[in-house]
Amino acid sequence: GPWAKTTNWLSFRAGYARNSDPNAGDGMYGYGVGYQRMLSSRVSFGASVQHDILGHLGASQEITVPFTVEFDRHFAWKGAFRPYVGLGGGYYFHKYYRTATANTGAPGAGVFLSFGGNLPVDDRHLIGIDARVSHVNGRDGIVNPVFGAEKASMNFWSIKVNWAYAY
Repeated sequence: GPWAKTTNWLSFRAGYARNSDPNAGDGMYGYGVGYQRMLSSRVSFGASVQHDILGHLGASQEITVPFTVEFDRHFAWKGAFRPYVGLGGGYYFHKYYRTATANTGAPGAGVFLSFGGNLPVDDRHLIGIDARVSHVNGRDGIVNPVFGAEKASMNFWSIKVNWAYAY
C-alpha cells in the first residue's frame, strides 16, 4: 500500500495561507508540489516547493516561496485515515509586490511543524489535508511602505488540501 517502505509519493496541494502578524494583509491562497519517500511504514522523508500569497492590501501582495525538506511520523489508526505530524525546514524567499520600494524581498531560513492526514482513494491515489506553521527569519528594521516594519522573525501558516500519487 501507499505506506509501505520505499513507496514514493508525488503530491499537489492547494489552499489557504497567511502571515500571522496582526498588521498583515488579509490571507490569500497557496499551492505547491512535493515528493515524499516512505523510509518505513511510519516515517517518511519529503521535499516540497510552494508558492503562498500570504496577504494583500489593495493591489499590493506579500508572498513567500518556501523550498523545504521534512520528516513525517505517520500513525496507523483502525480506519483508513492515517494522520501524521512532521518537522522540517529550509529556504523561504519572502517578497512584496507592487509596494513602491526597492526592499521588495529577501531569502531567509525557516523551520516548520506540520500536521495532517491522508485517506487512500485506491491503491495509488490519496487525498488529504496538510496544516503548517512556519517560523521564518526576517529582516529587522526594513520598513515596507504598504505592509509596515518587518520583524526579525515571522510566523506563517497554511492549510491545504492534498492529492498524492503513490508509486
